[in-house]
Amino acid sequence: MRSGKNNSYMGKQENTILLESQIVNLISERFKESSLLIENNLRFTFAEFDIILLDPKTLSLVNIEVKRNNWSKLYEQALRGKLFCHYSLVIIPWFAKEKISIDFFKHEGIGVVYYLENNNYFELKLELHPRKSETINRNYKKILYKHFSNKYQDLVYA
Repeated sequence: MRSGKNNSYMGKQENTILLESQIVNLISERFKESSLLIENNLRFTFAEFDIILLDPKTLSLVNIEVKRNNWSKLYEQALRGKLFCHYSLVIIPWFAKEKISIDFFKHEGIGVVYYLENNNYFELKLELHPRKSETINRNYKKILYKHFSNKYQDLVYA
């Protein structure tokens, strides 16, 4: 996943407390400005993902899981994402910074991004860069490539 000097993003927010689905949509909108291909709420019989990004130039896959709470489930989902994708990230509220330790995520190479809902803005702050997964499963990765190929036929060939 590419990173630059500015690790935060500001965007308009209409409500004071966003639902997870609204956060997923805001994040996806941000990535639509890039050359990355995006899938929201991707569901298979054996796995569900909040956001999957594909860089068509490098064929790198990024799993992004969003949670307002239920940190143990988030950790499990991010670990599962490492089986399917090259990188795995979690996006959690700023207030969670004081409630949970990111040591587990750091140990597993899972990136951590905090979000802050502040007045009319939604801000993302990268706290921990993800490491490339060493546990990615070739067959699972192929399933995601095939899905992107079916949707973005002109841009991805599986």
